[in-house]
Amino acid sequence: RGYAVQDLCEECGWDEVAYLLWHGELPTAAQLDAFRREEKANRELSPALLGVIGAYPRGAHPMDMIRTSVSFMGLEDPETADISDAAQRRKAMRIFAKAPTAVAAAARHAKGQPVIAPDPSLSWSENFFHMVFGKVPQPEVIKAFEVS
Repeated sequence: RGYAVQDLCEECGWDEVAYLLWHGELPTAAQLDAFRREEKANRELSPALLGVIGAYPRGAHPMDMIRTSVSFMGLEDPETADISDAAQRRKAMRIFAKAPTAVAAAARHAKGQPVIAPDPSLSWSENFFHMVFGKVPQPEVIKAFEVS
């Protein structure tokens, strides 16, 4: 999109880069705020998907669990048959928001730990750590995670 990756890593958060990739330009403050609100509103998994994750064999490969979770999200999506650009963007947002929740739920299930629900007060990256480990690390760890 015409930006040096070093500049994006230094100046932008993960969600800003996601916005850039989807929309072709970096968001304004208002656009970023709306993007973040939409993402936070779509983080929760359905009880049905949580049941599917709870049924995964404990020794299942992590990529198999995630692939199955994302496929199930597609089965549940209310706009699955709508292929308009607007619907595709909404579906992409739902996957963007739910994928970390599914990854965290599968990781905790594999360890025999209870699932931690998403926290809408946290950023995308902070929320991921919260759901996997039960705590948010220091800001420099979050930054390293986002840059990587």
